[in-house]
Amino acid sequence: MKLKFYLLQLIVIFCFTACEKEFPEPNVIEFEKQQVVSFYDWKIISPNGNSQNFITKANKVTFVYYWSTSDKENLDNLDRLEKFYNKYNTKLEFVFVTNDSQVDVRKIIEVNGYTFPIFFSLSPIPSPMKMDEYSRAYLISKKGRIVVDNLGLANWNSNLFYEIVDGLIKQ
Repeated sequence: MKLKFYLLQLIVIFCFTACEKEFPEPNVIEFEKQQVVSFYDWKIISPNGNSQNFITKANKVTFVYYWSTSDKENLDNLDRLEKFYNKYNTKLEFVFVTNDSQVDVRKIIEVNGYTFPIFFSLSPIPSPMKMDEYSRAYLISKKGRIVVDNLGLANWNSNLFYEIVDGLIKQ
């Protein structure tokens, strides 16, 4: 009986590890190719009506994620991003942006118990960032450099990504 239990545990661990590996590492930009956010005057609003200006994120390590409730692949990403948010929510700024209806967004958030901050854009986003594709993420340094520009799924909880984030926080 113990042997069956241990085999079952090994299978579960293997499946979990294999599932994590199917997501690629986030796309880290080489220093020489990193673009700088040109302005921070971006008005965003939360579902409860609290408006902010992205300028409050200047000089802070910031993670920006553009997503949609209609993108099923993207919904897989949100679980990983919730884990990343829970680990770093007191250490860096998070902006999860969507153009979807508040009803759809609230449903996804409530069903899955997500706690990351959701915003809707009220003005053009700062260049060179683009929100033309769903599942797009940016990790921005304190100096405004785009260190990660990732389109699509990624393993947001890899040791490599955590090392990059930790390094930016320490700068």
